[in-house]
Amino acid sequence: MSKLSIQVDYQFIKLGILTKMKDLTYPYYEVTNEYRNYQFKIQHNKFKDFIVNELKEVKNYLDKENPLNNEVSVCGYGLQDQEEFTYYSDIFEKQLDLKLIKQRSVHNSIKAIEYLINNKEGAFYKFTNLVNLREIHILKQGYEIEKVICASPSYPYLYLNVNKSVSFYRVQAVNQFVKLNGSLITDTTIEKIFQLIGLDGDINEQLMLAFKDGNNLNADMTVEDIYGKSYSSLGLSKDIIAASMGKLQTKEPTSVNVLDVVKSLWFMFAINLGQLAALNAQLEELTTIIVGSSKITFEPFLLSLQSVLTFFGAGKLNIIYIENMEFLTCLSV
Repeated sequence: MSKLSIQVDYQFIKLGILTKMKDLTYPYYEVTNEYRNYQFKIQHNKFKDFIVNELKEVKNYLDKENPLNNEVSVCGYGLQDQEEFTYYSDIFEKQLDLKLIKQRSVHNSIKAIEYLINNKEGAFYKFTNLVNLREIHILKQGYEIEKVICASPSYPYLYLNVNKSVSFYRVQAVNQFVKLNGSLITDTTIEKIFQLIGLDGDINEQLMLAFKDGNNLNADMTVEDIYGKSYSSLGLSKDIIAASMGKLQTKEPTSVNVLDVVKSLWFMFAINLGQLAALNAQLEELTTIIVGSSKITFEPFLLSLQSVLTFFGAGKLNIIYIENMEFLTCLSV
């Protein structure tokens, strides 16, 4: 028996198909739409055509050997609206004889992690060549990213959910989890600031450009910039970032390299995220953190986040990433 799961957000629709309990396929399709411009009719028409034509063919193909379960799990932003959900439900029922079931995105993610723990070897990994926060600026083109497959995690764990917002969950079991708190700075915050400074397109592409040509030290103020040396009485190295984009207060906007700002925002977000996650893990007496990031998948960013978590967790945290985690919510079973 196969299963179809769908994840919807403001920019695209993702579909994941589980064909067998031991055979995981991801993603099967990705369909772009026009949510960004709020042109809902265009988006409707595109997705309807996809359902009637391509998805119907996929279903017919699967039905020969691995028939689709008649319930389709759907989560995300667009279909949480009742009018949107009703619209799609009618199409699925009339065209495919499938029933749409609404799920919370975080629940789908946790269910997918449970599936991966039990059924998929090599689904989890971590980075091995971390950077010290005093040297975070060395993350630039030419830095070798090294990662290794790690053992499947066990309960309980802290789930760091970076998916249009940032939330921290204590997960005791697949159906037993509680939200602890969140962050006001999110991947959406960073993406929108990128757009405000004239950058558009995929957030990972902008991070890649900053990795190649950006220098955060042209924007960030370090301890040395303030005190002229290390502040040893407080245990602060001279190279530690003291103020994100602090140097920009004395620069004319036209003289600022936008990729330096992107690099600064990158590190600001990673440090904020890492501090909060490490604090939540400490308060909850958890040693394992699973990171789920559906939008930011750029590996140097993820490595910087693990470096921050390792620093603020005093090296006691087991930080785990998930392969293909941008499609995690559409893998629930």
